[in-house]
Amino acid sequence: MSKKMVKNALAASGVVLCSLLIAGCTSSSPDAVEVSASVPTAYDLIGDWNVSAFDVEPVTEVDEMTEFSEAGIIGTVAGFTQGELDTNAPEGTPTYSPVLLKIDVDRTVAGELTDPRSETIYVALPGTLEASEYEANVGVGTPVVVYVNDITSPDGLVGMSLKSGAPEGTTIYTVTHPAGFAFEFGTGDGANQRSTSSDEVVLVFPYESGVARGVGVNDLVPGEDVPALIDAP
Repeated sequence: MSKKMVKNALAASGVVLCSLLIAGCTSSSPDAVEVSASVPTAYDLIGDWNVSAFDVEPVTEVDEMTEFSEAGIIGTVAGFTQGELDTNAPEGTPTYSPVLLKIDVDRTVAGELTDPRSETIYVALPGTLEASEYEANVGVGTPVVVYVNDITSPDGLVGMSLKSGAPEGTTIYTVTHPAGFAFEFGTGDGANQRSTSSDEVVLVFPYESGVARGVGVNDLVPGEDVPALIDAP
């Protein structure tokens, strides 16, 4: 990663992490489209994640996120655990206690993870929900795509330390942009197939409380546009 990219990544991680810990300014999709009665809302599918906002600039192309993300991965939800991180901050809050999203990695679509051999990664989530509340709405096996930065390795961009919630020595990541994190829900009756539309999949963006129709995790990859979100009724 070039010095310019590291600088951009540090800025992005800092902005996003601060937005997780304290509510910031709102950001909305510039390409929202009118809601269809046949398409569920984000609340219908994943409930209320109690995330206020991100103080970041909108992006229209996935390539824009790769400029400040160390890696983009596609995988499946493997569970949620309560985490505790030491912020290593001489001032301010000494600990950060997010729920950690455990993801089984299928493939890396951009950049490189801190440990490229990782078959599972852990991503810190904001909000005040319990791990069981997240899992009640986003079950194990749900497809997920996420663009991340490392926040715990010695040369990570934020420099926190893992205390609990994952195996010792595990790298913890944070989402770099609200448009770079989404779950796929499809057609059918399974626990992880919760779309109310009979003929298409949807992507649910928890940090934007939005839904994009007719696209899945394999569409949020470099070379593609960030999909337009449907306005909630």
